[in-house]
Amino acid sequence: MVLYKQFNKQAKGDEAYAGLAEVMGVMKNKQKQARKEWPTMKKYQASPYLRTVSAPELGVAMVYHALYGNPRIVNEEGLWFLDIFKEPVTMAEAAERCDRDPSDVAEEFREIFFLVEPSVNEKEFLFQKRAQGLARVANKETVDRMGLAISDSCNLGCGHCIHFQSESNNGASLPMYQKPANQLNMSWETAKQCVDRYVKLMREGGKTLCKIHFGNAEPLINWSVIEKVLHYSESIEGMEFEFAINTNLVLMNREIAETFKKYRVRIATSLDGTAHANDAIRTTKNGRGTFESIIAKFDLLVEIGYPLDGFSITVTSGNFNLVDTDIIDLAAGRGMTSIAFDYDLVSLIDIPVKTRVEKLMRIKRYADERGIAFFGTWDSPFRNITSESLLTGDHAFCAAV
Repeated sequence: MVLYKQFNKQAKGDEAYAGLAEVMGVMKNKQKQARKEWPTMKKYQASPYLRTVSAPELGVAMVYHALYGNPRIVNEEGLWFLDIFKEPVTMAEAAERCDRDPSDVAEEFREIFFLVEPSVNEKEFLFQKRAQGLARVANKETVDRMGLAISDSCNLGCGHCIHFQSESNNGASLPMYQKPANQLNMSWETAKQCVDRYVKLMREGGKTLCKIHFGNAEPLINWSVIEKVLHYSESIEGMEFEFAINTNLVLMNREIAETFKKYRVRIATSLDGTAHANDAIRTTKNGRGTFESIIAKFDLLVEIGYPLDGFSITVTSGNFNLVDTDIIDLAAGRGMTSIAFDYDLVSLIDIPVKTRVEKLMRIKRYADERGIAFFGTWDSPFRNITSESLLTGDHAFCAAV
């Protein structure tokens, strides 16, 4: 009998990986019914887009579809079953080679395009699904959030910030950020107009949940407008709101922290390693380190009962040799559960990729041991193939889509 396990992505924060769940074990009468319903004389073959990543020491492999994802952890018997279909065969012919009825497994494989009719053009089907998705985008049906570029100013002077490129950058390595000539902070009038248009669009789409993100350089420089948006949301009838903000936290005081808690604002912030590592690159405009200031704000959020569940780390040539597993210990010691880790690709160009990967994987293994979800854009390809498939819904890496 063919046995295999499904590889699922847990709906839990930003975790990149998941457990294995048994999916077989049907009743005998159900197996008989499934066999009756199968078009036994129709031929099927293994999709030419199947890809296999073997783990022979475990006796399993991960099989996924290059166009649709949907990976499965398949044991040796499951691989043997798929191999039956390397040439087109009928289900009746396949069943004759199995010691028990394979209909249930075959149906699952057929639904996720592991098994296809020889005449099916899988790329054409993909193009149709993509066209349908893009049509929903064009009709504004997929809009579910809005980002407010609340401030183009920052209180820090981090050299690796992509938002503020140095004046010496001629655009050859990265595009120069064009600062607005007259206005650095969004006005309340503009913010209100944006919120009203967004809410109108959501109502037209029959949606009642609005998601607003405050971002750009350092949003807290324009706290007065953020606060007005939060208060204004309470006056909008028939809609729920979720808020998020990217901030370095340095300007946050108790009043702001309490407001974040009241409106359940999801806080995304950065700490680029423990003290020496962070202070090597995350600095004030006069070059002073920010570690103690950021940790103090972590403590403030804990004090008011609204602790962070994690933070992000950027590693550049300035702190590459200073970032290590001690940052995992810091997070775990504070009861945090996730760290987003990314290399700054431009500044690390002189450090061999192999060296970077070895450090990344070593820290990740340690994070796994400490129960910390450890992810970043480096594992996006894996998360893309293990998350929602185009067969079941719109899927893209970009949140705007």
